[in-house]
Amino acid sequence: MSLEEDKRSKEAVGQFLERIPDMTKEEAENALWDILMSMQGQTFYTSKGLEFSYQIKRRRNGTLGGELLVTRKENSKTITKSSVFMAFWKALQVQQEMGYVKGPKALGGFGASYLYPIFLRLGLIQEAGYKNVSLFDLLDAEGSGEEKYGG
Repeated sequence: MSLEEDKRSKEAVGQFLERIPDMTKEEAENALWDILMSMQGQTFYTSKGLEFSYQIKRRRNGTLGGELLVTRKENSKTITKSSVFMAFWKALQVQQEMGYVKGPKALGGFGASYLYPIFLRLGLIQEAGYKNVSLFDLLDAEGSGEEKYGG
């Protein structure tokens, strides 16, 4: 990812976070999906320190589909768009109620162990007892968006 792309991602995430309260459910979900598309290929780490990345799965006709294809070593899993959105709304709810999200299990649903670190990096949620490392922090750290989040 180039420095210019990093800046655009940082701006998009900042605008998204500011606008969530004023968005409809559909607008928020579409904006989140756009941000997830811009972050595909980046390296993330699960709460247990396992490295992974994701791509938006392509349909047979080559257009982007509605699933995250999570790759960890030789194995890959798909997380549907609806699962991403359910975890997103649950994350926002728990964050608002508790002030933090304790771990992936708090999100419930399929793919939570992969979505949790993505939401942490976006700055949507904060982990109890740790400094929240958002995408902003990562992009400000020498222009690199691929630092490991120590969780």
